[in-house]
Amino acid sequence: MLSKQDLTLAIVDATTLKVVAKGPVGNDPHEVTASADGTTAYVSNYGSGSYNTLAVIDLVSGGPLPSIDLGALRGPHGLTFVGGKVWFTAEGAKAIGRYDPATRRSTG
Repeated sequence: MLSKQDLTLAIVDATTLKVVAKGPVGNDPHEVTASADGTTAYVSNYGSGSYNTLAVIDLVSGGPLPSIDLGALRGPHGLTFVGGKVWFTAEGAKAIGRYDPATRRSTG
């Protein structure tokens, strides 16, 4: 569960509906998507189209991982995880972006 006000991602046990961990997600978190294997969450830091990062949370440990700098791909929005990659719109750059966790590279 993403809290835009608290700037955190809460990991909730689906059986008990209790929060089991919380992790920081940076400024102006907007959307969240999980990897296909359910071990990693990616959160867009939107900033009205001016920010250019994805926050990353390890869903197994509940802890934060290093954030991803998207370079010129500003305003990440509309995240999805398909084909082993994080896809997003980069509204500030007027582009479609992709981040590949295997190579740790983003393109747009």
